[in-house]
Order: sequence, then structure tokens, then C-alpha cells
Amino acid sequence: MKKLALICGLLSASALGLQAVTCSATMTLTQLSAQTPTGGCDFNGYNFNNFALGNYIDFLFGGSAQYNFTASGNTSNTSNYLADFAVLNGTGVSVTFRGAVAQSDGPAWTLTTNNSNFGFEIKYNISSRTNDVNALKILSDTLGGVVYNGASGADATAAFNKAALINGVNYGISNKVFAQTVVSQMRFLNLPSNSSGVIGITDNLVLQMSNVAANTSITATTLGNGFSQIPEPMTLTLMGVGLVGLALVRRRIRS
Repeated sequence: MKKLALICGLLSASALGLQAVTCSATMTLTQLSAQTPTGGCDFNGYNFNNFALGNYIDFLFGGSAQYNFTASGNTSNTSNYLADFAVLNGTGVSVTFRGAVAQSDGPAWTLTTNNSNFGFEIKYNISSRTNDVNALKILSDTLGGVVYNGASGADATAAFNKAALINGVNYGISNKVFAQTVVSQMRFLNLPSNSSGVIGITDNLVLQMSNVAANTSITATTLGNGFSQIPEPMTLTLMGVGLVGLALVRRRIRS
């Protein structure tokens, strides 16, 4: 029994001993993908690994060919996708994806042609390093920099769909903007109890336009991922509830 425990311990130590580098504040998907065989990269106590980009959709895409990597078979264009890492609420972390180079017809990802769509999928895993990924209870997605030019009520959308794979089950959240300009729009997802030590993330952006007039366009500039134990709005709410509770207790004591 002791030998088995020792073997398990050595295996765990070797797994943690993979030569993960520290994530830079900004990295390309090319850089992140290259780190996967050596253990990914570490940021704020978590490990990020297995980055992959795929599922390109293109029908008369009205943007620069720099993002048309799958259709041309040139996966080196993953360098055009940036990931920004930041600390979130002390123990949490955020990863924001954006385009490395502005297109000729707008920043990041833009549709300018009627009856067109564009989409891609970014997959990656987040696991424990010095912080416990199982303690992450809140997932957020932020669809940022949506700019719409055209008539109101047109059939144009920007959608940021996210799936979190936990204990073999996918939990989804969707963030969609219909034919309007929005600086940023955030959605929250409560994560279930996790015992796996890893969360598999799938981010998917889809832009669509149909039956629109000339000179119509829709753009999305950033996809934000947030992972936290308690988000800031919830923290403030809990503090407010706590203060109300203290006030009620004081009243009862006085009475």
C-alpha cells in the first residue's frame, strides 16, 4: 500500500513538474499552442494549456484574409489572435482574446457583406497550479466592442458562445448582440462542484448578417473570459446582506 502511495506521489510530482512557463500579459495563440507539449503556461496560480483554434466559417466573409487560416490551410495565422491575461478579484483570472491587427474595414472581426457569416472556436484547459481550480465557482463571458452600422431591426448578430467542460459534462452560456452598438456585455454562469482539477473551455464567436441594406457592417473586438471564486457584484451583494443582518441583530439586542 505504501509503495502504491509512493508511486502515485511520484506520478503527481512528475505531472506538476512539466516545464510550464509563466504566461506573459499578452501572448499570441501561436505562442500558447507551442507551450502545450511542455506543460502550458502558469498565471496567478493556474495553468493554461492545450490551446487550439479551429472551426472557421466563411461565406463571403467581408474581412481581411489574415483570419482565413483554415480555408487556406495555413494555421500559422494563429499569430493574429492575442490572449491578454489579468488578475481578477485577487484569486481569479481573466483571459481576453482579440485580433492582433486591425482589418482594412474595421478592428478585429468584421462582416461587411450581405448574407455572410464568420466564426471561429478557441479551446483550452485551465487547471490547478498553486491555486485550486476546483474552487472557481463563477464563469463570465464578455462580448466587447460590438459596433453596428446600418438600419435598426436588421438581421445582424454578434454571438459569443462558451462551454465549460467539468466532470465530463458541458455547461453553456451565450452572449448575443442584435444589430446594435454595445461597448461590452457580460453574462455569468455558476459552475457546479468540480472534483476533476481541470476546466475545459470552448469559446466560439459567430458573426452573421442577412437581408441587410448596403453599407451595413457588424464588428466584434474582444472575447473576455473570467474565472473567479466570487465575482465583484456578488461580493458587494453579500456585503450588503451582511450589513443588513448586523443591523437587525443590533435592533433585537437593543429591544
